[in-house]
Amino acid sequence: MNEVIVVSGITHREGFLDEYEAQLAKADIPFHLEPLTDLPGGANSITMRRRIDYMRTVAEKFSDYQRIVMTDAWDVLFYGTKEEILGKVPKKGILVSTERNCYPEPELAPRFHSASPWRFINNGMLCGVPNEIMQWCADAEREGDLNILDQAWFNRARANNLPWFGADEYTMLFYVVSATQEDGALQAYRGRLWNTRYNTRPNFFHFSGKCPSDGIRKMLEDAH
Repeated sequence: MNEVIVVSGITHREGFLDEYEAQLAKADIPFHLEPLTDLPGGANSITMRRRIDYMRTVAEKFSDYQRIVMTDAWDVLFYGTKEEILGKVPKKGILVSTERNCYPEPELAPRFHSASPWRFINNGMLCGVPNEIMQWCADAEREGDLNILDQAWFNRARANNLPWFGADEYTMLFYVVSATQEDGALQAYRGRLWNTRYNTRPNFFHFSGKCPSDGIRKMLEDAH
């Protein structure tokens, strides 16, 4: 059985995609680009119904893999090894990336009681094993409210304490970089990025919402 694959949905090539593809190839991690169509509003066109359909399609297509990681395509970078990924993707349920910002409904923020600054959901990165992803999709469909923005659905579910998915609040695997709220917790050491608050070394970095990557790149360059 194949070990792990990274999958990104795209309409066309843009942003960091060439670099991201090269990083994964260097780590000997297969990378698949799943075509997306009919996104007139970009990411804001993706309802929860579309997200579920996409996740199910990917899980079925790559059911012969032990682990699947799904990420955005244009604004994600990878650092690390295949072995690290295999050790971090859960065997039960799914794991979703988190961020410091409660988007798109900031009024939900008081209902998140975790001490982690990364307590809000950003579903631009998630992972699991194929059969667990497919089961999760079936459970989510039964919950309903599928015509809202997918990230709104995920944050409402988390605010309501639905136990269907894990949130990577300690940034073990995923780190969503903030354009405005980075506070120095993220540092670089020996060519790797390190979350000093939780002593974790994430592998996938999402520069969400057109967040610039210059600061992170400079940090890595200075650490060599």
